Amino acid sequence: MIIVETKSLPSQRVALISDFVPGMGNENIGPVIGPMYATLAQRLEAAGIGFGSAVAVYEARGDAGVQVDAAFQVESDVTAGEGFDVVELPAVDLTATTVHRGSMATIGETWEALMAWVVEHGYEPAGVCREFYLVSETESQDEWVTELQQPIMREAA
Repeated sequence: MIIVETKSLPSQRVALISDFVPGMGNENIGPVIGPMYATLAQRLEAAGIGFGSAVAVYEARGDAGVQVDAAFQVESDVTAGEGFDVVELPAVDLTATTVHRGSMATIGETWEALMAWVVEHGYEPAGVCREFYLVSETESQDEWVTELQQPIMREAA
């Protein structure tokens, strides 16, 4: 059982790097995204740029697979640098969100429950999903806290 909240999301300025994986799911994303965060953190530190919470963005690209963006929040005056881009993630009028507590190995189950909630409550996905890492700097992933964010809209009648 999950608790779902619907809310708007503000825009967020992030520094990011991107890669492609063959599909959704921890088996595809997990081995890629962890090293991406380490690489991005090193590049930002080398550029003398402070950064905040981690954000992941996943966008299905048809036959090309899934674009995975590993990002960190940055201040509004930060610009792209060597080996990373800086973008403004757009504000979202309506999202279904829930919190996953624990390892990334089980986050797929929480995503499945969130997507089932979306359909059961008369919504449909309406954009690129995100993960916002509330707690991720711990020894064990079992202590991680991640907000799952799925933009939604009412199903067409």
